[in-house]
Amino acid sequence: EAQYGFNTNNAADALLDFDGDGMSNHDEYVARTNPTDALSLLKLTVTATNAPTLQFVAQSNIAYTIQYRTNLTFATWSNLMLIGGQSQVRTVQVNAPNPPPAWQWFYRVATPPVP
Repeated sequence: EAQYGFNTNNAADALLDFDGDGMSNHDEYVARTNPTDALSLLKLTVTATNAPTLQFVAQSNIAYTIQYRTNLTFATWSNLMLIGGQSQVRTVQVNAPNPPPAWQWFYRVATPPVP
């Protein structure tokens, strides 16, 4: 909190979104992004032609899990892939399997990794 000028005596700071990027200060702390910079966030980009390609910027020494589910209401998240931590910031690109016809898959990236 002190590193970014937040009040160390106010735990409610964690729930705020100081930079207005849609991620709480707490979520940015966990993702090791900068909660005072709207351009610094954990963002998963999905592009699809035939099979989806998933891409995000991985912070150094952080592991991630890419997860998917078939709907946003009832389905549970399933693990697609574990991305191990490395010593440098890098762009991760994953070619996801092509979902069966007429299925929609929803993706997210989680950290810390989900077993």
